[in-house]
Amino acid sequence: MMRFLTLFLTLFLSFQSHAKLDDGLYANLHTNQGDIIIKLAFEKTPLTVINFVGLAEGKKHSNIQIGKPFY
Repeated sequence: MMRFLTLFLTLFLSFQSHAKLDDGLYANLHTNQGDIIIKLAFEKTPLTVINFVGLAEGKKHSNIQIGKPFY
């Protein structure tokens, strides 16, 4: 009985981790602790999302000057 319960819980939890996502724009962050999926609120903050996506894809460069402190 205990093996069945363990198997059932393992299967149940593994299916929960792959939940269906609503329509929208998402960012998938890969970390050493696992993946994080973030929904980007383009309707509320369009400029922030555009900057984030541009920096993440490498199409937008930041204005950070090399050799100078960032503050």
